[in-house]
Amino acid sequence: MPSFLHGTRSTVHQKARKEGERCGEQYLKNGSFLPPRQMLEVPPGEVVLVEWDKQLQTQ
Repeated sequence: MPSFLHGTRSTVHQKARKEGERCGEQYLKNGSFLPPRQMLEVPPGEVVLVEWDKQLQTQ
């Protein structure tokens, strides 16, 4: 799981915005996306909770 998706809602939002800007700059340069800087290992059987915020969808 990309590390920028781990943490509180505000932390994830802030880190995801920065990661999106980084990837967007790379895409504009050569049309490719960068891999996440860091990945977190999710052990087998561990539960990952995801919260969907409709407000983020419209931004």
